[in-house]
Amino acid sequence: MKAGLPLSSFLVMLVLARVNAFTGRIQSTLRTLPVVVNSSTRRYNFFKEIIGKAFENDGNLSSDKGKGQYDAPGEEFIDSRPAEVLTETQRRWRQGQVGNVVSPMMLSGSKYFVDLFLAGVPERDPSNDLYGSKVNISSRDRETGLSLPSTPSISIMIEFLENGVCKASPSEFTAGKQDGQWKLSDDGKTLRFSIDTLGYTRVVETKGSIQNVFWTDEKEKSVRTKTSYSIPPGFVYGDIDVTVGRLPGSVNFGGSGVLRVEQSSGLFGVSSKLVSCGKFAMGSPSKD
Repeated sequence: MKAGLPLSSFLVMLVLARVNAFTGRIQSTLRTLPVVVNSSTRRYNFFKEIIGKAFENDGNLSSDKGKGQYDAPGEEFIDSRPAEVLTETQRRWRQGQVGNVVSPMMLSGSKYFVDLFLAGVPERDPSNDLYGSKVNISSRDRETGLSLPSTPSISIMIEFLENGVCKASPSEFTAGKQDGQWKLSDDGKTLRFSIDTLGYTRVVETKGSIQNVFWTDEKEKSVRTKTSYSIPPGFVYGDIDVTVGRLPGSVNFGGSGVLRVEQSSGLFGVSSKLVSCGKFAMGSPSKD
């Protein structure tokens, strides 16, 4: 320790010298360490360059964006690929596979054998007809509420022509002179057709008795009455469910369809409604 230097000042100078020496060693070590670049930053820049190049415009394109658009007539995009040629069967099958529904093309030009089960419409309300035909609930058709024959009343052939024209073969029930119409529902699941008929009538005759009141001496009276069930001449309408068949272009008919006839109703017959008059079953298609 130098003469005349206080002890406290000497200690402060000694501490400062030690600190300066330690700081110099740290700076020397940092200068010798290698510079490390963040790897995630390099990966980000790599993908950014790839994506940017993918969306770059072609160098041959004009810098004017308006010239690269199809706005003017005749500048629309034209597909130069050759058109696919399909056979008639393939075309019907492909159209039928759209939404798995039946298309008009699948029915146009086809012929089917049809069995008609006719019941007719009663001339009086069955609930108010005392001597009308009684319908057993076990034999009554659930869909129409009619008592249908167990065997077909008549069999005909129906042809679904183009433009929605329906043609029925001549028979005892159909004249075959005036064509009807056929049409598919918007969802392609129901077929409705109309055929011109000559009319149909069946008469049910019943016999009942009215007993006398116990205090009279009159004899028992027998009462005989008739009830008719008829289909007036004119158009009869048939509705049936349809689905796409397994074979290309084929159609399946769901069970049996309902026959209906137009009947006047309301005051003075100003309105009309369709009432059930029988059922029908679609048979196998004709190959003629």
